[in-house]
Amino acid sequence: MKKESEMKEIKIIAVCPSPVILAGLASILSSTPDFRLLETLSDLSELSRKCISKSGAAVVILDPAAVPAENLRSIRYSYDCIANSVLLAFLNAPYPDDVLSQFEGCVSMNHNAASIIKAVRAACTAHGHQEDGTDVTLSQEGSEGVLSPREKEIVTLVAEGYINKEIADNLGLSVFTVTTHRKNISQKLGIRSIAGLTVYAMMNGLVKK
Repeated sequence: MKKESEMKEIKIIAVCPSPVILAGLASILSSTPDFRLLETLSDLSELSRKCISKSGAAVVILDPAAVPAENLRSIRYSYDCIANSVLLAFLNAPYPDDVLSQFEGCVSMNHNAASIIKAVRAACTAHGHQEDGTDVTLSQEGSEGVLSPREKEIVTLVAEGYINKEIADNLGLSVFTVTTHRKNISQKLGIRSIAGLTVYAMMNGLVKK
């Protein structure tokens, strides 16, 4: 096991509408040696693709209360700047499965510092970035723009209106695995909206027009 001094730093952006809670979270993150807190924001409207790409943030810790109700069930597609980020939900209230399925992990505001730190590391390592900073992909076949059979299955189900949890149940996968596949698909095709994936599926014979 690597020592903390040998671990690649994890760059983080935290988003929460409560200044007091955000300050507490920031204190925990900033005091962790291998974490680098880049930004603390009150809502996602303050975040841009330029900010994400420039900072190289691996993880966005997000309180769903910072997201308008109309975007709550399509967070990645309403805010394409975080379409390929590792998302960790920071919860102070219950949310339905179709909201939580968009995240790589969840922590409660009632959890202690050790639990929050552990959750960030676990989400980052398992769903997008290893401790050495390299990307983790579930699908290695093919080149850019070429989808694997599993990715085609997922695109088909997305185009048919299934949410991540339903896709996971349908294919016998975890929600986290489906989310990671969808990140790979977005990177390969350069398409981040459900509407765009639907058009792609129709044009490539994955669903009936």
